[in-house]
Amino acid sequence: MDIYLIRHGQTFWNKEFRWQGHTDIELDETGLVQAASAAERLMGCNISAIYSSPLKRARVTAETIGGALGLTPFFREDLREIAFGHWEGLRLDDVRQLHTEQLRVWESEPDSDPGDGIESYAQLRNRAVNALREICNKHGNNDTIAIVTHGAWIRALILYTLNIPLDSRLVFDLDNVGVSILRYDIKNDRLKVKTLNERSFLK
Repeated sequence: MDIYLIRHGQTFWNKEFRWQGHTDIELDETGLVQAASAAERLMGCNISAIYSSPLKRARVTAETIGGALGLTPFFREDLREIAFGHWEGLRLDDVRQLHTEQLRVWESEPDSDPGDGIESYAQLRNRAVNALREICNKHGNNDTIAIVTHGAWIRALILYTLNIPLDSRLVFDLDNVGVSILRYDIKNDRLKVKTLNERSFLK
């Protein structure tokens, strides 16, 4: 089974480098154009189903892709972005200044629970892996599906696939509407990365 992982298009918070988390930010004009380009990229890929985070930035990206492919996306809560709690809306430098110790724990101890509604990377990884298995078990080994979600969600799943420690999570980039493809052997529960963060289709 091939799984196309697509990060949502750009929002104005992305442009301002603010942490979005569960805050429901819409695509900006650039993000809408990016979503249309991603839809064009996925035409002819024989995708049989699209799954998406329900947050607006992912939902609109998924609906744009679905409109081009003649598919209606399925929305799942477990495809949401990592929760950042009271950090949402802040830039990294702001969080580093205002919540120094909590950020230190989150960055250096990814298996620890930082509290206050902030999700650890280990919690996110477990959520992403479980969601993927549930989705893929609805399909056959020869199917091709798309999942439209968020940067941290995709990153956690790829780290799991490549067996990269969570504290090395920034070893690759995941840009808006970057397309990554996984191959999943359902019978043997084996994942491998085919492509990572493809964006050559953007105009």
